[in-house]
Amino acid sequence: MKTKKSKKSRKGRPMPKTNKEIQQRPVLTVRETADYLGISESLIWKQIKEGNLRPVRIGDRVMFARTYLDRFCEGK
Repeated sequence: MKTKKSKKSRKGRPMPKTNKEIQQRPVLTVRETADYLGISESLIWKQIKEGNLRPVRIGDRVMFARTYLDRFCEGK
């Protein structure tokens, strides 16, 4: 009998399974941010390019602070 494996990101880390798990993380990847906001990853990249979203860059990774995204959605 095979066991179910959790989804893993390209770097081998387990990906959050639900929106609730995503909401508990303080920093989100582009994919998680797209899921959190309910939009596509390509729209996230477009908003970064236009200067509307400001990511935190950690090495070669592009991340977003969840508190920043919440304020962004509120228009503050």
